[in-house]
Amino acid sequence: MLCEPLGNWKKYDFGPTWEAVMSWLEQNAASLSAPTTVAGCEIRLSEGKTKRLDCCLYETHRKMVDVQIVTRGEEWVYVASSEGLAYIDPFDEEKDCGHHVIPDREIARVTLHPGVFAAVFPWDAHMPMVAVDDIPTKTVKIVAKIPLEKLRLN
Repeated sequence: MLCEPLGNWKKYDFGPTWEAVMSWLEQNAASLSAPTTVAGCEIRLSEGKTKRLDCCLYETHRKMVDVQIVTRGEEWVYVASSEGLAYIDPFDEEKDCGHHVIPDREIARVTLHPGVFAAVFPWDAHMPMVAVDDIPTKTVKIVAKIPLEKLRLN
């Protein structure tokens, strides 16, 4: 997982799709009101209320990289290696999403707030929308789905 100030996306040479999506997000994330497509990647608005940690699930994707940017509010995102994690239910190939039990190994936590992006890769089990300090609040965020195959990774 990457978690950086939004302008730092330029540090990563992941190729033209990354550049197109991240440049668009940097310029337009705060004003997005309807789903759009940039360089063949879906970008959508997600509004919701953060939840207590014990009400959240870890998830993984196999084909997509999530880029998440909170435009209002803040949330914690927990992340751990997806290697060897048991699924709670069968992986949904159509939605490219599987849910996992909380890992019994080291877990990291980042805070997403306006001006920061997180890029979550298929090897990252992540638990978004966790209430900061266990106080649920409304958040608005942008989620861009970039096919892993469209990124240049070393």
